[in-house]
Amino acid sequence: MKRGFVALLAAVFLVGAGTARGQVFVYDSENNDYVTANKNFVATPTSWQNYESAPASGYTGPSFSYAGVNSESAKPATARFLANDRMQINDNTNFHYMVAFDFPASKVKTITTQGSTYGAGVAGDDTYLILHDSTQGPADGWYATLLHSRTTVSTFEYTVEVADATWYTFTPSTVNGTVPLGTIGSVVDVSIITGGTFDEAGYYANVYDNGLGVLSHYLWSLAVYEPVTTLFLNPSDQITMDFSDAAAVVSNSIAVSYSEGVPPTNVNVSSVSLINPSHAGFAVSPGSFMLTDPDPSNRMVSVVFDNGVAGLSANESATGTVQVIWNEMGSASSSTSTVAVSATRLGFAANKVIAIFEDGPFRSPANGGWADVSFSGVDALITGIPWGNSDSGSDDTSYGTLLGGAQTRGGTFIVINGNPDPTVIITNNTGGELELDSLNFDAARKWAASMDAVTVSMSGDLGSATLLSHTGLVQVSNIGNYSDFDIDLTGLADRKLSDGESVAFTFAFADGGLGTGYAVLDNIAIIGSGFAPATMSRISPYPWESLGASGLDTTVSQTIDLMYAVGDLNTNIVVTGVSFANEDVPGAFSAIGSFPLALPTPGVTNSAVFSLVFDNSVANLAPGTWAYSEVVVEFEEPGGGPRTYSFDAYGTRPDDVPTNGIVALFHTEFLTPDAAYNGVMGRFEGGFGLESTTDKGSLDGTYGSLTAPFASTNSATTWRFEGVNPVATLTITNRTVAAIELTGFHFDIGRWYDGATNFMVSISGDVTSVPALLEGSLVSLGWRNNDFQDYDVDLTGLADHTLAAGESVIFTYTLGAISAGQENIGTWIDNIALMGTADAFGGWAASEGLTVGVNDALHDNPDFDSKDNLMEYATGGNPLVADESAAAMWQAEDSGTNWLYHVHAERQDDTSLTYGVGTKGNLQYEPSWNSGDVEQVGATTGPGLWKTVTNRTDMGAAAKFIGLSVEQN
Repeated sequence: MKRGFVALLAAVFLVGAGTARGQVFVYDSENNDYVTANKNFVATPTSWQNYESAPASGYTGPSFSYAGVNSESAKPATARFLANDRMQINDNTNFHYMVAFDFPASKVKTITTQGSTYGAGVAGDDTYLILHDSTQGPADGWYATLLHSRTTVSTFEYTVEVADATWYTFTPSTVNGTVPLGTIGSVVDVSIITGGTFDEAGYYANVYDNGLGVLSHYLWSLAVYEPVTTLFLNPSDQITMDFSDAAAVVSNSIAVSYSEGVPPTNVNVSSVSLINPSHAGFAVSPGSFMLTDPDPSNRMVSVVFDNGVAGLSANESATGTVQVIWNEMGSASSSTSTVAVSATRLGFAANKVIAIFEDGPFRSPANGGWADVSFSGVDALITGIPWGNSDSGSDDTSYGTLLGGAQTRGGTFIVINGNPDPTVIITNNTGGELELDSLNFDAARKWAASMDAVTVSMSGDLGSATLLSHTGLVQVSNIGNYSDFDIDLTGLADRKLSDGESVAFTFAFADGGLGTGYAVLDNIAIIGSGFAPATMSRISPYPWESLGASGLDTTVSQTIDLMYAVGDLNTNIVVTGVSFANEDVPGAFSAIGSFPLALPTPGVTNSAVFSLVFDNSVANLAPGTWAYSEVVVEFEEPGGGPRTYSFDAYGTRPDDVPTNGIVALFHTEFLTPDAAYNGVMGRFEGGFGLESTTDKGSLDGTYGSLTAPFASTNSATTWRFEGVNPVATLTITNRTVAAIELTGFHFDIGRWYDGATNFMVSISGDVTSVPALLEGSLVSLGWRNNDFQDYDVDLTGLADHTLAAGESVIFTYTLGAISAGQENIGTWIDNIALMGTADAFGGWAASEGLTVGVNDALHDNPDFDSKDNLMEYATGGNPLVADESAAAMWQAEDSGTNWLYHVHAERQDDTSLTYGVGTKGNLQYEPSWNSGDVEQVGATTGPGLWKTVTNRTDMGAAAKFIGLSVEQN
């Protein structure tokens, strides 16, 4: 058998290592009392001489081969061993020291050291661990590896793996004065270290202060470890198997691996067996195997438990021990490793859990108070708990006495006298009935003089009752076995919660005669039955919907996708209708669909369930405003009754663009434009979706590098990319008659952390398609750096960069490949601007069939009626069909006055037009129209291309003419 590793720290390694012998060279009894028998320093402090000295004769620990202190002062104030503790060196100025200890010659695998430096402005500089080759004399064969360069860390602990370190030659010096106690030489090949044997290990340090006071340097522990073959079992302490079925067959596994010793060999596992079983039914396999590669390569040992053989009742456990017998190849000696195993038939089935509260620090009301586990559709909340405590908790793995794998790591609810009583509130929102069977919990008093009495009462829709009164809680200060309580609820007159009903369980702790200190409450379980319903949600990455309507749109619609997850009934669901609630403008939203509509399969296959319609003629949104409604989807789960699912919907109208030359701006709401040329709409889809977070947006106030118009510096909403190769699209549609010439595309993009390093933007639709319109790079901006990268794309070079009426352009963002582990790193887009110019008259002329340069000028009159093209355009006429009427007129008498009424249409998509109505008494001799003789008595309002304006004039006794004029600015 090979020698074991050289260290008294062996106790921290797994059982199963080969025979070991070791030594700790400087020992810290206060902090690392691994092996008491090695406390063999002198009983009282003993000062050293200036250099090259040994401890006093009373010292019986590991022998010194070299010890020295070299100071810039005449002599260190103190250089000594503190009895049973550590090595200490004091000085009031800079000094160097080296110490080395003997040990039996050995291969060395690992070196560990612990120490500290205290003092004003102290720093350690060029601190090394050293080894001495056992085949060379005392002045030769020294090697050193750097622990750290100058540092202000006051307490340190280092572990050096010999094979992974950089090693140097080292020459110790015995010269006192200002010469250091050693010189670092050149780098040596690590094979000299891994292949050599060593008999001394040491520590070489330079310590400096800034002259502000005496400093102290301590070396607590220094140890070396020899390589040894070690078998590892994972898990190393215990494996558990839980089940609820009477005939269940359950399994778990143990990973078996090993680390190589010197010389390296394979490991033969000669026997794997289950010993000391409390019940029949256990089996392990394989029974033997060979390990030919060290960790992390491994073999799995399967442990199976068959309750059909064991016959465990509910709340009963079977135990045993997996025993692994192994040896290094070529060795006659064997070692044994063991792992405890248990199989537990739970006191309840997983589908009988209504709610569980067990992790106090993360489930107290300060952190939401919600249950760790709850039945689908059940809201479970705990109140009245001031905080949780991770240092206390019940460790019996049960809820009351019900075995259920309750967590044992600590995490209890603290109960304070005088605070509101802890209360668990269960609300049934499953859509069906919920039946309660039991309330189970663990409780204790934290201190000897703590509250030791508890009363549990019930209130709510199941009535009021006192369920338990108990005095004499066990005292557990930290983690331990609490008192167990099981309250049977099956005898209640009413234990069934209908949908929408609630029950509250209140735990009132009191002084039962011992005091009023803290009580502790843990592992609360409410057991019962019900059914988990099917649940409905949106397929899209955002749970709400946005419908953008321009000032020209009377109605807009969006197809609504829905998906569902099956419940316990394992059926599909049927959408029976859609209604609306909490509407800002009643009647503005509606749904078009064929109901009832069965959704045949769960998951993301039901992409078009109904159309959501927003009627802007009802809402009549002003620019930059929106209307809200809750959309209520009514559905049934066959056998489960009717239920509803709701989501938010917004009808939005973009603000008017602040200046000419802008087609659309996106900066906050971001599904649809925040501002747009009237009649232009857009929609952003894909990627990961809209992210409304207060600190993620661009704050530079620009669109790309455009400083005008000024971009919003509200960083609350951005478009987020996430996942592998995410893609998002921005579609801009021209709903006007104008021809819109696109000139530029600008945006901000950024990420804080490492993720995608590049992206691409393509353009397609009714313009010239370019697959790689822009290829950009991404850099990590750093935490909370909101100065995003700016990108600008010139669109004027495209052969076709004009959107005619009804045409669309699509910009597609594609992020580059993201490395594994970075899929959730967010990349954000903000402040998008599409720039361009709109020619409304030119677009109209083209749409009406006029010929460029022939009959399409403003004052051409190709149909030879009384209206030129401008008047035809401004009032809705046809320039190629003669029609004398640009307005409707009639006479009417009102209160004795004879009125002439004049009604004409005005375009709402061209702000360059100015309309005027006036009168003349004589068309030939009066030079101008008299607008003061006309009053406007009506005008329609609302969305759409046209509005109607009504004027009138008093006819009086004299004849007059009324006329309409239109000018384009």
